[in-house]
Amino acid sequence: MEFVELPTKNHTLVDVYDELENSVYAHWNSEDFPYNIDGLVLQALPDGRDTVPQDPAYENPKDKVAVKFTKGAHPAFIGAIEWKLGKHDKLTPVLVLENPVEIDGTSVQRISASNYSLLNEAGLGIGAHIGVVKSGDIIPFVKEVYTPSYEGLELPLCPCCQMLAGLSDSRVDAVCVNNACEGTTLVQLQRAFDVFNIDFVSDATIETLVKHGHDSLEKIWALQEPDLKALEGFGDKSARYIVTALSKVSLTEAQVVKLAGLKGIGERKAIMLLDAYGSLDSALADIAKNGMRKIDGFGPIQMALVSSHIDRIRTMRDRLQALNIPIRSHRAAATDAPEVCCTGTCIVDGVKYGRTELEKILAESGYKMVSSVTKACDMVICESPEGNSSKLKMARKKGLPIKTYEDFFHDSLQQDISPAP
Repeated sequence: MEFVELPTKNHTLVDVYDELENSVYAHWNSEDFPYNIDGLVLQALPDGRDTVPQDPAYENPKDKVAVKFTKGAHPAFIGAIEWKLGKHDKLTPVLVLENPVEIDGTSVQRISASNYSLLNEAGLGIGAHIGVVKSGDIIPFVKEVYTPSYEGLELPLCPCCQMLAGLSDSRVDAVCVNNACEGTTLVQLQRAFDVFNIDFVSDATIETLVKHGHDSLEKIWALQEPDLKALEGFGDKSARYIVTALSKVSLTEAQVVKLAGLKGIGERKAIMLLDAYGSLDSALADIAKNGMRKIDGFGPIQMALVSSHIDRIRTMRDRLQALNIPIRSHRAAATDAPEVCCTGTCIVDGVKYGRTELEKILAESGYKMVSSVTKACDMVICESPEGNSSKLKMARKKGLPIKTYEDFFHDSLQQDISPAP
């Protein structure tokens, strides 16, 4: 530990900050110091001591203050702009520097940006002279624009179909306007598989399937093991895994709404919508007849979006049902929901469920997941009742019911995991 003595006087906060930055931080952040730092931790010493007492009381973080210092920006020039097609046909820009810059020991040449309008207003086109820093010492971004682009910034071409992009209704984003763009189909399928949450089926896997003509949910669900094994990069195990995993996919009604792809209507908004209407069927019927009613959390634009595109949600539900994908009925969160504590790995019918997904399934089925076996806990579900985890030991001590994940899913959640009619 190194101590630096400041001149004895009454310091204002500004005085202390300047003194620390100009003396301590400037020295330690120089090339003479072997480590990269981004700030200091201050601790006042009691009773005029010149060393920290060897006492656990002085190791408490609340007795210390972290001071961060702003790092200077690294100058660079934009050499190119790449555009990536994303959700809702949006084209997202990536700035490519003419030459990489070294920041905190790493080489930075690519900087993700936000949207076309922001770049255009800031003059962030080819040739722009900029200052680059790292946000939180991790993510590079443009802190300053020294000289705007001499070329300006025109609307880009879609990287997938090479058609000239247009502006979104908000005049903020560049968007692909080609309804037949294969890239749009690919992105939609990739986002759908994000919702399906199948391990080891990556965006690259979906891209391979689309390249071979399997460009819809119906075509992918129709694939059999021999079809997959015939594709480059697929072997016996991967083909068998994908076919099996597809047969195990099940969804909530909120996920069905999300899969319809309405801008701004993700799973959280979908749950709010279904809480208000009670079920997906009720929502579809009521909104189609009367338009969407006012719900806290939905603004006029989102309400109009749902009302005018309710058929997209119905069509998605019908497609999923035609594929025999189980759709679990929506249940609004209950304040007096039974509390369930989980321990061990949850595997049901060969499908592994992570804690986040398991908590969501339980909540949608009227249960509340808790992290420990408390007085209010009603049940413990586990991988094996014979296990010796602390949660199982406490459950036995308290005389609580103990069920395996298999039994719990097939008994308590039977109505929620059966195929939709």
